[in-house]
Amino acid sequence: MQPTPPGAVPPRPDPLEGRPEPWPAATWTLSELIPLFLMPFGLSVFVGVFLGGVLRLSGEGALVLATTLQQLAFLTPIVWVRRTGHGSIEAFGWRPPSGATLAKGVGFGLLILFASGLVTAAVLEFAREILGYTPEATSALDRLHGGWEVVGAVAAVVLAPVCEEALFRGVLFGGLRRRFAFWPAASISALLFAVMHGDPVRLPALFVTGLFLAGVFERTRRLAAPMVAHLTLNLIAVLFLAASR
Repeated sequence: MQPTPPGAVPPRPDPLEGRPEPWPAATWTLSELIPLFLMPFGLSVFVGVFLGGVLRLSGEGALVLATTLQQLAFLTPIVWVRRTGHGSIEAFGWRPPSGATLAKGVGFGLLILFASGLVTAAVLEFAREILGYTPEATSALDRLHGGWEVVGAVAAVVLAPVCEEALFRGVLFGGLRRRFAFWPAASISALLFAVMHGDPVRLPALFVTGLFLAGVFERTRRLAAPMVAHLTLNLIAVLFLAASR
């Protein structure tokens, strides 16, 4: 077996026949993946400290601004990829989506909503039996009201799916998929995706969501598909939240 030349994409661990596109599309190594993935979180911490500690901003507007900037920080690996010669945004799996890709994204989004709902219901029932009461799942939108709630909802539906999928599926899952089979790569990326949201009650459901989104990416090889699935999921969640108030 010939060694893989530096910078080349190695054969995927479980190749699928009949797929002409190179997969995985990521070109960064595992040693590069760690700082590449952590880079946005370092910027997020800096943004939080600067807005709260230096500018002394507070209130709902500051929360929306901080959240928006932190989401945009998830896109910084794209700049790194271009600067280091690893390729274009196609390395993240981004290719112009077709109508079929978008339709699959919506369909998978509805499927994920159903699966994650079942997991959340099971977790709440289990917690009620153990704790004697039903814990509440939290949301960043719970802290917003009026116009800021609308702005936060738009960010959750439009911005979060693009930025989070670029980082967790395009960067993390794609990088892990270079060296590992689907399930290890999907499980690691899904776990970190769930932990990032910081909600213990929703953590199992978010883990399942991350697995599904990785599966959508794997199946379609188009980052647009998990983005649309994520958008569909968040849109329905926001509409349910608005109807419950």
